[in-house]
Formats: sequence, structure tokens, C-alpha cells
Amino acid sequence: TVNESNSSRFSEGDLVWVVGSELSSGGVGGVTEFLIVNESKIHRLPEGWSAELAALGGTPLLTAALAWLSWNSLSEINSLVVSGAGGAVGHFSLLLAAETGVKHVAAVTNRNSEHFKELGLSVEKVIPTEKLAEQTDFSLLPERWDAAIDALGGNVLANLLKACRRGGQVAAIGNVLGSRTGLD
Repeated sequence: TVNESNSSRFSEGDLVWVVGSELSSGGVGGVTEFLIVNESKIHRLPEGWSAELAALGGTPLLTAALAWLSWNSLSEINSLVVSGAGGAVGHFSLLLAAETGVKHVAAVTNRNSEHFKELGLSVEKVIPTEKLAEQTDFSLLPERWDAAIDALGGNVLANLLKACRRGGQVAAIGNVLGSRTGLD
């Protein structure tokens, strides 16, 4: 929580994350109850999030959130696909989709739709990983999504790039399947 601010971007009481900053004894105020941080390292918590959720989510939540924070305009995202949706980063990406009101969400995973229902995550379509991991010689695929979060890499990333709408946004945050793609 912002206790005091000299910034025009943040006010007292704002819930924030400190991202990409030294938080140990090497930073000013790093091992105290209060932290002094340049505003360039601070990001607002998404609407409806608590400080506890941000702290408990750890690296997977931070990774998913950084993907969202990197995009130009969240209000323009009506359809999203998340690869590696069965993992921790994927789960948090789906949670963020729900929190930001994305209407159409697809999950690329080998898990079934019941898995997501049990977790209370809204997924409109489950796409088997193998389907998007196939190499295709087509330069473009039919436009399907406004945005994609890719934790798998490889041909999955190549195919997600080919299938995003013109002007779409893609956050590549993992490389589980390797770096070789049909784009080579």
C-alpha cells in the first residue's frame, strides 16, 4: 500500500506491486517495514485484487500479471487464448481474464474442461496442445483471438501468432516446447 507519494501516478492508499527492483539490503529501505521505490518500478494491482492475493501468487502470478501489464489496451480484449493453461502461470492468466471481463477464453492444454470448472475458472473452449503444436506452412491462419498468452513456445507460439487478429497482442512468457518453430 502506498503510504506516501511524490508521484502524479500514485496516491496514498493505492495497492501496488513493486516489479523489477532490488528488494533486499542492497536497496534503500529494502529490509524495513517501508520501501522507497522509483515510480517506474511500481504497477497498480488489478481491480479487485488484495495485497494477500498478490503476495501468495508468487512468481506464476507475477509472470501472468506482467503479460497483462505489457498490453496496450485491456478494454479491447474480448477473446483470449492461453497456452499451457493447465500450469500455474496459465491458471493465473485465466484468473486475470475473468477479473478483467474477457468474454471468450480458450485454453491450450491436455487437461479437460472439468479441470477448469473444478477450479472455478471460466474457459469457453479447450484446445489440445497437439493441435496447435503441429507445424503449418501457412503464413496466416483464420483470425481467432484478440490476444494470446503463450507459456509453451515452439510451434504453439508460431500458430498463436498466425491466428491472432490484426493488431492483436501476444505475450510470450515461456518456452517449454523449445525455440524451434515453423517460422524458422
